[in-house]
Amino acid sequence: MWEEIVDALNAVNGGPHPGYRAVHAKGTVCKGTFTPTSEASKLSRAAHLQGDPVQATIRFSNASGHPRAPDSDPLAGRGMAVKFHLPDGESTDIVSVPLVVFFARNPEDFLEIHPHDAETRGLNEGDWAGISSRAGETVMRVRVTDRVEPGVVYTTFHFPESGANVVTTDNSDWATNCPEYKVTAVQVVRVSPGEAWTARTRRERTEKMHRPRDRESARA
Repeated sequence: MWEEIVDALNAVNGGPHPGYRAVHAKGTVCKGTFTPTSEASKLSRAAHLQGDPVQATIRFSNASGHPRAPDSDPLAGRGMAVKFHLPDGESTDIVSVPLVVFFARNPEDFLEIHPHDAETRGLNEGDWAGISSRAGETVMRVRVTDRVEPGVVYTTFHFPESGANVVTTDNSDWATNCPEYKVTAVQVVRVSPGEAWTARTRRERTEKMHRPRDRESARA
């Protein structure tokens, strides 16, 4: 599947372009030092926000996969990727991409499931499904589609209400050490609307309890 995605990106961008990435092919890499404000540590436990300066690598780019795409193209999009090099040898990555179109095709995250898998689990379009893994569990509405293969479910991470990230693990990619959050084994079962509401409310309350500090306490 990954090869098919790259091939599709190359086709859109008139490629392949040997020696260049399939997307964000044109860019500039910079190095610098990031120093957080004194308020940052009150809002987050992130290592790069605890007060000490942190070395950073930044890449500014055009989103296009064509290395000669003009900067003036309004649809090209812009990218800024930041890698914070932490004192313990680990790193934190942040990626931002401003676009002139809405990034998500749906107003909420759906769980896409193949018709065969939906039938065996008693799931219909719009039903609530419980998704659980060894890391956690969440609920979201079902979209029945043959866009996914049997035995595979798919969802996006666009909206925090879905809590899709809670089912992911701490595993990382062998080549880049990036979190392997896009591939996780899960169980899918049908739940009632009431069960879905209860599960989502419980998860939101748990997340709020585990936040290091809220904004009101930060002002205290």
